[in-house]
Amino acid sequence: MSAETPTGSADAPLDEHEAAQSEFSDYVDGELAAPARAKLEQHLAGCAICRDELVSFQSTVAALHGTAHAAPSSVTPSPEFMNSLRAQIRTRSKGRFFGGQRRSYRIEIASLVMLVVAVIIYVTLHLASPMLTAP
Repeated sequence: MSAETPTGSADAPLDEHEAAQSEFSDYVDGELAAPARAKLEQHLAGCAICRDELVSFQSTVAALHGTAHAAPSSVTPSPEFMNSLRAQIRTRSKGRFFGGQRRSYRIEIASLVMLVVAVIIYVTLHLASPMLTAP
């Protein structure tokens, strides 16, 4: 949107300009409903500021479409770059990605062993409790 205040032939309120400009994407894509399209075109006919903004918007969209199609699909990074990138990711993630080391499960195994021992002790005491209280 232009930094200048809408005046002259474009003496519509500022929010009308913003509303018109917010519909540019649908207008350019041909997805704007007929009544809204007619209203926007009527506004554009009398508003030089919004016409300029529409031209700018269309140029930007065209440039973005051009960059999306301009990139050749056969471009691949060099093996040296990929190896450097993997090493950097491995270092920064402390081995979680592209890690060369296998993960040790010592803590998990120790926790499981402790849990099994606790269950065995509980069951043993629970089964032994009637024998301890019997006369």
